[in-house]
Amino acid sequence: MAFNESNAFSSKSDAKVRVMTIDDMMKKYAAYAVDVHNRTQKRKMELVKVIDGNVQVMAGFMYHITIRVKHGRESKICKVQVWHGTGKDQLVSFEEVLPR
Repeated sequence: MAFNESNAFSSKSDAKVRVMTIDDMMKKYAAYAVDVHNRTQKRKMELVKVIDGNVQVMAGFMYHITIRVKHGRESKICKVQVWHGTGKDQLVSFEEVLPR
């Protein structure tokens, strides 16, 4: 069987599977970071966009992501770190970046 997106993780040729790209994963974990930060800090920030990011592979994945968020009318740049291990996601850090 040839490798393609529709059968990437399945032995059945009729199975439909969506392959997540690195961009998809960055957006997913950026949204997760904003959600956890909002719940723990009692804020109402909204993810505007992912600016930059990279992933460090260890016994899991550490996502380092720079994002733009909106809090009311104010727009902010934040750096977040999200750990994705076996079956568990954890917000490691969420820091606002001071403008230069």
